[in-house]
Amino acid sequence: MLTPNNMKPSALHVSRRIGVLLGAGLVMALTIFSACDELITNETVVILELKSEFVAVCPDGTVSDTGCAGCAPFTVTFQDVSKGIRAEWSWNFGDGNISTETDPTHTFDSSGLYRVSLRITYDSSGIIVSDIEIKNRFIFVGEPVTGFSLSDSLVDSGKVIIFFPEPDSAFSTSWLWVFGDGDSSTLRKPAHVYSSAGVFDVKLVTTCFTDSALADSAEFIDSGLVSIIPVPATPDITIVPRQDSLCVPFQMAFQDSSQVAAPAIINSWFWEADNGQTSSNPDFRPTFFVPGDHRVKLTVQTDLGGSATKSVTITGVPQPSAAFNVSETFRCNAALQPFTVTFTDQSVGNIEAHQWDFGDGGSSSIANPVHDYTKPGLYDVTLRVLGSCFPLGIPAKLNTIVKSGLILLADTIHTDSVSFGITPATGDTNSVFTMTDNTNGHVTGWSWIFNDTGQIGASSSENFRFTVDGTYVIKMYVKNTCMTDSVFATKTVIVSTAP
Repeated sequence: MLTPNNMKPSALHVSRRIGVLLGAGLVMALTIFSACDELITNETVVILELKSEFVAVCPDGTVSDTGCAGCAPFTVTFQDVSKGIRAEWSWNFGDGNISTETDPTHTFDSSGLYRVSLRITYDSSGIIVSDIEIKNRFIFVGEPVTGFSLSDSLVDSGKVIIFFPEPDSAFSTSWLWVFGDGDSSTLRKPAHVYSSAGVFDVKLVTTCFTDSALADSAEFIDSGLVSIIPVPATPDITIVPRQDSLCVPFQMAFQDSSQVAAPAIINSWFWEADNGQTSSNPDFRPTFFVPGDHRVKLTVQTDLGGSATKSVTITGVPQPSAAFNVSETFRCNAALQPFTVTFTDQSVGNIEAHQWDFGDGGSSSIANPVHDYTKPGLYDVTLRVLGSCFPLGIPAKLNTIVKSGLILLADTIHTDSVSFGITPATGDTNSVFTMTDNTNGHVTGWSWIFNDTGQIGASSSENFRFTVDGTYVIKMYVKNTCMTDSVFATKTVIVSTAP
């Protein structure tokens, strides 16, 4: 690099000078020759260099090149720390305001996130050199706190309360919540649980710098009351009298036996049964008409607003009603083996006692007995049940079901057991003769004929009138489901001509 100290002006001359702008500076291209026009040097000389830089002096005295934050109105001093010679300054604060001062102080009146820029300029004999620095999101201005709110200002002890600063966008450089019960928080939106009932004075203290004069800051203090109400410690319901199962329809009395911590008192009741019946009295007497589980709910409330709910379930059962099924009802050839029948109780209601009568002299008191029939016959079966419920004060109820001709133990009908009667034994052509089966045994089919061709009927008893006099041979054929062929008995009737 040539300098004036090692140059000889008498022997040298500059043949050409060219001034150009390069980046944020002014440079010169020099070509130097000797007296004999010999090239001595050819190089670029930097005449002037500029680089825009700035910092902010924050309200707490911090000098920052990354920005400041505070509450509106927020005053910041900006300092130029650019490199190079500068003669003009152009500041843009991002809020519509500008400045040409070297180190301006500016107040931001509205909340927001601001971009700040500084352009520096130097005019060198008509050649203008400038540079600009832009810092995005450099100044943050928040809204000051104006108060606070709660998720609920009247709650039961043990429940969570969330505290909110107002407005929701409020900014502070420090937070201090004092909850009035000995606890505090430095969070912006704390959640707090009061373990006991009472009225608590809550205080919020916030600090937010507003002025770059270091000592100037805005401290906001707000207070408010939070009422924590006691709830019934042992909400309870007494049922008088308590019965596990009641026959419908039935009425039951419910009484409130809830307890509440002083100084609160229970002053409101709301009873609700699942059948729609309600009451606002301390006791409740609903009537239930449908069997099944029924829910009764009580909600109590204190004079301080606390509430508690409890439900109980009671069961209604149907009136005792006897019912049963059997495994079989019919069997043939009983003489070969006993006819074993299983009886299954299907009674409804709260059944506590059973009494079976099997129709052949046998009986049982168990719910599902097994019984052997050993003699042919058609048997009625009776079941009596006793229900131990209390329908409207009645202590017990007996119900009986009889199934007539339920069990049939059959055998083939022997010829010597077939018989029938005719009334009258004789008559004339105006007489009506009644023929009745007297067979010893179970008969399921009949056929009555006279003189082997005349049809009379097919039931166990027939009425018939002969229109022509004469002697008639009457046959009754009988059979049952155990037989393939019928057996018969014969009688003779004499019919005369009517006078």
